[in-house]
Amino acid sequence: MGLVFNGSLLADAHLWLWRIEEEESFFLDKLNLSAADQLLLATFSATSRRLEWLASRFVLQQAFGNEVYISYNAENKPMLNGVLGHISISHSHQMVGVLYHPVFSVGLDVERVSARPTKVIHRFLDDNEQLLVAKDDACEAITRAWCSKEALFKLMGQHCFTLKDDFKLTTALQPSSDEAVFFLKPLGVPQQVFFHKVDDYIVALTINQNSKH
Repeated sequence: MGLVFNGSLLADAHLWLWRIEEEESFFLDKLNLSAADQLLLATFSATSRRLEWLASRFVLQQAFGNEVYISYNAENKPMLNGVLGHISISHSHQMVGVLYHPVFSVGLDVERVSARPTKVIHRFLDDNEQLLVAKDDACEAITRAWCSKEALFKLMGQHCFTLKDDFKLTTALQPSSDEAVFFLKPLGVPQQVFFHKVDDYIVALTINQNSKH
């Protein structure tokens, strides 16, 4: 199917969403992979993981040209090489998302709506936070909560943080909520997370306008 979203949801931040329905050969024929990228791709044994990786690189190539490639910093955050700015990448089942901002750090998470977060709710929400999340049969509110914290984790880019202890939900979350506010304990500041829905996928995105790193 290809691109299902291509546009700006927040000021100067651009989001691409790609639904994977292609074979690996589609991407390989069109991508200009470096030798290092080819070696990295060869380490992925699962076809689904290879397709996710290829689709994200294809989206970036379409957006910025053949000379752009991705490396990872010490915090395991993806870094653009060949163009200024910051990106975050996420994938869930057949959906791949790329979020870009020319100045500020960003965090993105894509999740298909499911009951899965309810089974591990104690791992990412404390008792007070759970009271703020509406209980709906479709599990959209709890998926938003899970998606939010994953986006914040990617925004911070340091694996010493924990979803439950370091990112605290402070506003009520409904199945149709457009945004939520969290308190980032490591920084001592509130942080907004915004939502976008495509079919049965929830997209959570956040921008750290207090930092350009």
